[in-house]
Amino acid sequence: MKGKMAKKFAFKNLKAHRILYIPFILSSGIMLLLFNIMASLSANEYVRTRHETLPMIINIGIVITGILTFIFFIYSTNFLTKRRNKEFALYGIMGLEKKHIRKIITIEMIIAFFIIAIFALVGGYIFGKLTFLALNKLMKDVAGRIMDYPFSIKAMIETIILLVVAFLASLISTSFKIYTQTPIELLSNQKSGEGEPKSRGFIMILGFILLAAGYFIALTTQGMLTSLLYFFIAALITMLATYLLFMSFSVIYLKRQKKKKSYYKKERFLGVSGLLYRIKSNAISLASISIISVGVIIAVSASLSIYDRIEYSASNVIPREYNLDSKENINKENLEEAIKNLEDKVYKTVPSKENIKNEFVSYRMMAPVEEKENKITSFKGGEKTQQYFVLVYDLEGYNKRVRGDYTLEDDEVLLTANQKFMLKKDKLQIGDKTFKIKIVDNFIPSNLAVESYGIVVKDISTMEYISKELKIYDKKEEKYKDATINLEANWDIDGIDREEYNANLRKFSEEN
Repeated sequence: MKGKMAKKFAFKNLKAHRILYIPFILSSGIMLLLFNIMASLSANEYVRTRHETLPMIINIGIVITGILTFIFFIYSTNFLTKRRNKEFALYGIMGLEKKHIRKIITIEMIIAFFIIAIFALVGGYIFGKLTFLALNKLMKDVAGRIMDYPFSIKAMIETIILLVVAFLASLISTSFKIYTQTPIELLSNQKSGEGEPKSRGFIMILGFILLAAGYFIALTTQGMLTSLLYFFIAALITMLATYLLFMSFSVIYLKRQKKKKSYYKKERFLGVSGLLYRIKSNAISLASISIISVGVIIAVSASLSIYDRIEYSASNVIPREYNLDSKENINKENLEEAIKNLEDKVYKTVPSKENIKNEFVSYRMMAPVEEKENKITSFKGGEKTQQYFVLVYDLEGYNKRVRGDYTLEDDEVLLTANQKFMLKKDKLQIGDKTFKIKIVDNFIPSNLAVESYGIVVKDISTMEYISKELKIYDKKEEKYKDATINLEANWDIDGIDREEYNANLRKFSEEN
């Protein structure tokens, strides 16, 4: 058969089977569109530079969406092939060789997949811009503009690769069925219903084991950075378990219903018996729908949780409306003078001191550390060494920050952490000193995506001791140096226009 005739057959078939092809193209195009949007967001330079951990989460979503899209393509093309068995049988009876039938099918699939590619790339770019703006609004990032979302060549290539792989897999699967069956078998398959599915006990047991393993990993993983990787593994294992259980456990459960007397009642007999036969061919689609539904629920609930925590996160990072840091290194000798200088700078930003409310000045330090049992030391590095961060604040500033009245002895500290498992201790050793601890609510900035301790010490002397023990490596000088102690001022305003004050504050910051 010449190519011209094959094309004519292909176009006529697409027109004749438009009732099947239009839903296939739309549904497949939407799945690939979602993949393209996620790939574009992952490759977007603005997202990668402004949101440090978000690309990692999106990459996990890309893999999961890609797997679901591939499975959806295979299932959809198998469904189309089965509905057209009679047509393929008639081609064979009319004298067409199987290679000619394959040529027609190949041209049909090329046209259909080309339309899907255009739909996914154009739709992905248009709806990707909307997703980009919605994401920035959700993250309270007002700087993001529509110009910051250019067309991504990398995302286009990844989308086309996924489409080509799905196309080849679908073509091979369809060609295999045509080559291994005679026209008579194709006709009988079109007319015959589904046979009773077999019970697959081993697959069911494997599915439950994988499901338990996925939930075990998800529930027992601790840590912020490592949890993302383990969550990804747990998600893949749970997806596989879902497919296995839908194909095996659902069949076994329905067959066990036959042993019950209630099975033969008219209210249940037709429904259960019919479902048993339909589950054989629909198990994969039902599992896919289940996984996608759970994914939507997780995405919506996670988005609402993140949105609900934005105000808390902002107050956690900046406890007052305004904040000013001092670049001066602080010690016991210059502390009082540095506090006075910083307070004077704050008062210069307003017409009158009465406009400043809820102000406080505190000193703090930060250092990377490693931990062994209850002892914290300077971070030396190493392949198997877990890195933590320690943020140390003074007691007076902390009490003003949380409006508390905590007191400490020389051998006591207040302790918190951004992971609960890190607080399972009753003492903390730094250098030669062992401190008794009092656990307080988490005050570590929520934008610090690393396991971190927050420590509140009694005075500057204790903080200076800690800064000498928890030294930081200086790459320029190639030696360890004491952690620096800095001041910060936090305050609210009252009685003046905020927009005008913000403009004056930006001007003041540039001049100073």
